[in-house]
Amino acid sequence: MSLLSALLTLSTQNAPPVVVPDARATVAIWCPAECPDADVDALRAALDDQFKMVRRLPRRAATRPVASLQVLPADAWGRWDPSALGEYGETLTEADRAVLAGSPEVVVFSIAIDPLGDAQAKNQRANRAALTFAEAVGGVPEDVATGEVYSREAWSALRIDALGAEIMLYEQFTLLWSPEGDRVVTQGLRKLGLHELAMTGVSVELAGDVITTLSLIATLEREGKTLDRNVSLSVAEVQNLADRSYLEAWMVWPGAEQGGQAGTGEAQVTLRNRVAGPGEPVGPILEVGVGGEYGSITAMAALFDQLWGWRGTAAPPPVAPAAEGWGGVQ
Repeated sequence: MSLLSALLTLSTQNAPPVVVPDARATVAIWCPAECPDADVDALRAALDDQFKMVRRLPRRAATRPVASLQVLPADAWGRWDPSALGEYGETLTEADRAVLAGSPEVVVFSIAIDPLGDAQAKNQRANRAALTFAEAVGGVPEDVATGEVYSREAWSALRIDALGAEIMLYEQFTLLWSPEGDRVVTQGLRKLGLHELAMTGVSVELAGDVITTLSLIATLEREGKTLDRNVSLSVAEVQNLADRSYLEAWMVWPGAEQGGQAGTGEAQVTLRNRVAGPGEPVGPILEVGVGGEYGSITAMAALFDQLWGWRGTAAPPPVAPAAEGWGGVQ
């Protein structure tokens, strides 16, 4: 690490959360044959109707919606490991899998949505343009932000229809676990203009508590809560009914089960910026801690117990860590 990099790292470790300047997402469409020029031009025109087309996205914050588009050889883009499709391609048909295995080309476009725009609506529009192109060529869409590939029907349901007023935020991102299984970072929140979140001192056995806690933080941010160094969390603050129902369903209520502890649905966390590590999403990452402690197993367990409670007889949800590397990263 250079001296400048080290100084920047030290200067941001305990600084207030950085501002996410814009929402960014990348969509790839695998073509069963060479991607037709006419259809690529149609996709470009559909995006150009609202997005300014550029060769590559700007390094700085976008001042208006922009999009970049390119056609790449499938091998250069990186083919899917068939063993990963069981988790990241559950909706694929046999025909879709054949396209992934034999596709010669991939159309890749990325978008950046300015902070004054409606990231949700414009992301929805971009996803609809991707679906239109995929339907025209019989291709398979990939949400690069979450590392998932979809059938065209599932893409419509989860990346277009679900981006309505009652979007369920926990369905819009995935968790990447470290090889050791004690660190986790979100992937996919950035496409909605939100911070990616990280936790250390957790385990895959507590994956349910982890994703529910991170969903609560992200939901509150999406609804306008400012994430500064000290943040109060409350399920009761959540306005979106779909998100709140999901969060409340994870809570243990008084008298609901013997031998357990009821959750309060409220807690205080501390946030700090940290530099993204290998395999983590590029961009601002906020580490979640308790009382200024980051990576403390005891502190994180106490946070989960306070928020959601615990059941004396219920086993934690079965979640297997990735065999190698960060789960979900291709």
